Amino acid sequence: MPFALTHADGLSPAIRERFEIASRVTPEEAKLGRDMRAEAKRRLLDLARPGTMIVMPTTPTLPPERDIPDGASTAEFRTMTLGSSCLAGHAGLPQVSIPAGTAAGCPVGVSFIGWEGGDKALLDLAVRLAPLVAHKA
Repeated sequence: MPFALTHADGLSPAIRERFEIASRVTPEEAKLGRDMRAEAKRRLLDLARPGTMIVMPTTPTLPPERDIPDGASTAEFRTMTLGSSCLAGHAGLPQVSIPAGTAAGCPVGVSFIGWEGGDKALLDLAVRLAPLVAHKA
């Protein structure tokens, strides 16, 4: 049994659930996941050529309302957000998110994914854009 599950009392229910799900992944499922990750990486590397940036919303939608009691909306939002925010990490590419104002009273951000080795250019872009985005405290 994985270490995290033997010490599950200290984990939040949502985190404990993820470890329990992960503990049931078969070797075949793990291989399928690695193959899918390799294909996603290949496609992103094809897009993220030196000198280019991939620009996308930091999250795919506005967050759920806070007073929804079942938590289903929060879980769905987390899944959708992870689906877009993990892309750069899976491909080994740099990514930065900057605030870009508000929508429906919620803060929104814009993410930039750079090319392999383009970390400095990506950070330079974020610094240059920072004074141009709306930031109200």
